[in-house]
Amino acid sequence: MQYYTVSDYFARLYDKLGRQHPVDVSSKEAYNLWKQQVRQKLIESIGMDLCTPAPAQPKQLDTKEFDGYLREHWVMQTEPGVWMTFFLLKPKCAHNGGLILNPHGHGGGKENNVADPENPGVKARPDFFQKKTFAEEMAAAGYYVVCPDARGTGERREASQQGDAPENWRSNSHREINQMAVGFGMSMIGMMVWDLMRLLDYMLSAYPEIDPQKVGCAGMSGGGQQTLYVAALDDRIKAAVTSGYFYGFKEALLLQPGNCSCNFAYNLWKLVDMGDLGAMVAPRALFVESGRKDHLEGAPGLDNVYPQVQIARDAFELLGCPEKLVHSVHEGGHQWVGVGVRDFFDRWLLNEEK
Repeated sequence: MQYYTVSDYFARLYDKLGRQHPVDVSSKEAYNLWKQQVRQKLIESIGMDLCTPAPAQPKQLDTKEFDGYLREHWVMQTEPGVWMTFFLLKPKCAHNGGLILNPHGHGGGKENNVADPENPGVKARPDFFQKKTFAEEMAAAGYYVVCPDARGTGERREASQQGDAPENWRSNSHREINQMAVGFGMSMIGMMVWDLMRLLDYMLSAYPEIDPQKVGCAGMSGGGQQTLYVAALDDRIKAAVTSGYFYGFKEALLLQPGNCSCNFAYNLWKLVDMGDLGAMVAPRALFVESGRKDHLEGAPGLDNVYPQVQIARDAFELLGCPEKLVHSVHEGGHQWVGVGVRDFFDRWLLNEEK
């Protein structure tokens, strides 16, 4: 049978129309103007300008004690009638003034980030219990750590994905939500970033012991996606770690359109590439973790990663802080390894050289 597809057509269209606003590193003044203008365009592209503020109205649901930290379960409002659930991990040792936002990736919600022993989706994955998660490690080290449910995941799943079966907990409603949102010019990634910003608003207002200069964000896969976008758009994030999510849009997303719908937003291809998002983080600190065998990098593999890292690196070098961009490559696939991440946060948030 002969098939007539359009993948090549869109690849050519990307070559013609893609990345119309690349980072300008001709001077510091040009970079700052580019960053200001592209931030606004990006906010409009992902539909964040259509999100509506609302009082947080936070409510604590329960508290549980674990080795090294207390875990509080909360819910708060991010838009009128839109509620975000999250875990707040508080260290039993002295708090160091730092806060880490830890958005989750695909395959479950916030429960994955803490290896919740009571969650059906987590219990079906015994590998989660082999060692402390990143969130648990950082909380035990003295940081406040917040693990939120993104829209459509965990306790925020829409009707067709709800239920306690392990496969339901590992599913999400991103496709359903994105399809409802696109008709309004909104997107999943825009709404997820909005929620993270409102969560940060709440944490900084409710916990005066958190130093606003010691705020970091870290995530793997979809969590790395959220981290990259929120760090690009919010200067309150002083250090960011994106794992398994830093590669060229064309090969990794446009030519792999079966990826989650949270990756896709109106006019995004025409605006920037992923390296430009990384460039927007400068001069704050950025850690990129890549797997040599990560299939989500697209057919070129790391050859689809290195050019994007270089785009970001050009901005860090222009601003005189090349040491604030770290690219760590491990030998595995699409996974969080995390070697050097705690030292990275201790250095750039706590000013502790290791």
